[in-house]
Amino acid sequence: ETPEAQEPQVLGRVHLLAGLMTFAARDMESAVDHYRHAVQYAAAADDWRYQQIASANLAIRALVDPDELPAVIAELGDVVKRATARDEAAVLAHALNLRGVVLHRSGREVEARTQHELALQVNRRIGDRLSEALAYANLGHIDLEGGRPDVALVASKRALSLASRIGASLLAAWVLAEIASGEQMRGNAEEATILMGASEAYTDAIGAHRGPAAHQAWHDLTVERLRDDLGDREFERHHATGAALPLKDVIERALTTS
Repeated sequence: ETPEAQEPQVLGRVHLLAGLMTFAARDMESAVDHYRHAVQYAAAADDWRYQQIASANLAIRALVDPDELPAVIAELGDVVKRATARDEAAVLAHALNLRGVVLHRSGREVEARTQHELALQVNRRIGDRLSEALAYANLGHIDLEGGRPDVALVASKRALSLASRIGASLLAAWVLAEIASGEQMRGNAEEATILMGASEAYTDAIGAHRGPAAHQAWHDLTVERLRDDLGDREFERHHATGAALPLKDVIERALTTS
């Protein structure tokens, strides 16, 4: 059967999944293309929920081209309005979370924080622990970039605890890198490098981003700072220590270290 002969609803969902997969594989251009197709097919099938999710996911194009940020912020605002009008809580929380990310990239920290806090409220109401963890992770990142590591670590550890409880290992690995950043800022470079080693070993093993795509530059900056703190030889030694540890052991370590 040719793709043209398949149901638009099926094609929309296939393209949405393909977008998620290509995004995870770091192929942004392909992901954007798949999300555009997902929107078109979902609209043709009157598949409202998937159309809105794919529309929201098109926000990733701003990660490639910052000039897209104003348009993306407006589009996500439209998804938020539509989801609110229909009381579609899962779509609403998803759009709020993405809008918070792009607002933060635009330098609008207060507005970004509000979006993530609203997403938290929605996620708690519907019991979506994965999205709740994402919201905490993004709040933690805002405080990291704002130079508030102690506050950031509280949110990041909440995100890590939730992610580990529901088996979201990739998110847990990403949050470990965020916690490493906070520990580096607090002067705990050796511990931070161990956490970073564990995070990068896991993400590299599954072929994923070493951190959320929106936070890649911060991740790279943290690694540079750790190398400066320790020197290349000591950095590599502690990084290798973390890389050799089971992910679950490093998660417990991060959660129990004050």
